[in-house]
Amino acid sequence: MCRCTHSTRRDLLYSTKNKKNRIFAEETGPSITPATLNIFSTAAEKADLMNNQNNVPNNNNINPGPPGGGGSGWNWVQIAGGVLLGFVLDRIIVGVFQRNIKGTLDKDKEERLNLHKALNLKNSQLMEELKKNKQLQEQHKQLQRKHEQLEEKHEQLQKQNNMLEKSIPQLEEYYKEKEKKKSMVTTLHQVQNEVEQIDQRAKLLLAKVEPQLQKRQVIMCTRPDLWQEVFQIQKDLLDMVANDPMEPKLNLKEALDNIFHYENYCVNPDNPRDARNGRLMWLYLEYWKQQITLQKHKKIEEVLKGAIPNDRNY
Repeated sequence: MCRCTHSTRRDLLYSTKNKKNRIFAEETGPSITPATLNIFSTAAEKADLMNNQNNVPNNNNINPGPPGGGGSGWNWVQIAGGVLLGFVLDRIIVGVFQRNIKGTLDKDKEERLNLHKALNLKNSQLMEELKKNKQLQEQHKQLQRKHEQLEEKHEQLQKQNNMLEKSIPQLEEYYKEKEKKKSMVTTLHQVQNEVEQIDQRAKLLLAKVEPQLQKRQVIMCTRPDLWQEVFQIQKDLLDMVANDPMEPKLNLKEALDNIFHYENYCVNPDNPRDARNGRLMWLYLEYWKQQITLQKHKKIEEVLKGAIPNDRNY
């Protein structure tokens, strides 16, 4: 084995180092920068300087060669140490970069997971928002339909209100007429009661007058000499009707005077005890009864004329 000079060994180490750097750069890709290679080149130079046998005495050479050969006994040791150092450095660099790559991949995976979670959360929020918006739209449509229904109902109520307002005068007139009819009915009942009372009093008076007139007629037919008794009967009759309130309505006093003046004889001498004897007295009795009925109807008619209007549409 030939001895190599210091410059030869250095060139060989540099060529070996550059070859390893190129191979490592090709394997690891563009992530290995020249600055990183320079760092390890400096370390290799340091290792080279440590193994430089030109700076140590020859008595340290474990396998000295024959002198004058031009070589050194440390060449293969230096080469093996450099290769071993390069291998160690290569493992260190690979481990560092693998850890960096793994950390980067883990970080990227974690970021992607976080991003995926964030996107899922955002998606769920958006879906919830869409669901709420759909519900709000449905509620808005329902409110619109209810609003339209309320407007239609309001229009119907407004029409009914207008119709009622128009019918108010008619209703007022109707209730006025109804009250008037009610008052008329009440008044009519009162008048009927009054008329019935008057009718009863008049009939009662005639019931007292008729027997006395019959008695007078019988006396004149059977006992013409009893004129004093006839006069007494006539006087009692005149006094009775004079104090009765029905006399002005029936004009009894004048009618009795006519009977006493014109019928002072026996009308039917052949039948003196006949209860129907006499003529004028019976005419007046019938007249008085008709007057009672006539005045009763006349009073009711006056009440009806005052209560019922001329327009008879009701």
